[in-house]
Amino acid sequence: MAAFERDSRRYLTVISVGIETVRDPGMEVSKAWLPVETAVINREIAGQLGNLELRGFYVTQVYPGHSAQKAGLRTGDFLVAVDGEKLTASAPEHDEELSALIRQYDMGATVKMTVLRDGERLVLPVELERSPKLKREMKKYRSTEFDLRRAISPSLMFRKSNGTRSRKAHWSKKSNPEAGPNSVR
Repeated sequence: MAAFERDSRRYLTVISVGIETVRDPGMEVSKAWLPVETAVINREIAGQLGNLELRGFYVTQVYPGHSAQKAGLRTGDFLVAVDGEKLTASAPEHDEELSALIRQYDMGATVKMTVLRDGERLVLPVELERSPKLKREMKKYRSTEFDLRRAISPSLMFRKSNGTRSRKAHWSKKSNPEAGPNSVR
């Protein structure tokens, strides 16, 4: 226990020593995630493919062991629609279109990704996963020394030095000259 004063009132606080499991605050706002890395199909790429009307994203990385890989998505695939909704990205400033669309779905939902691969149009059902924690999100912090839990009002029961119980804590320096300003008797 530790005592402290606030606004001319004295309080006790309980200090728990030890390690407590901290719930990860960064995972609170997880959204649906398609486990791939992508880049926008810009006009230059569309021109090289001979289709200036091509819009969407190309897959630059498929995360191994995740649902996108299991569904058959591959690096180099062109993603042109999600559940039949055509993607419109055609410049780097549109790079959030796919992730914003995916975040509108529930985690665990299955979406039909329309993919162009080697000149063929494929529709692949992909289960959306829980988004990973971003690097910019909060880090866990846990004090290994102590944890302040709550303040206790001096109106709570305290044991006097003579063994009787009192509803008030004795703060008098007169009865204990060695007591400091934060001592409790």
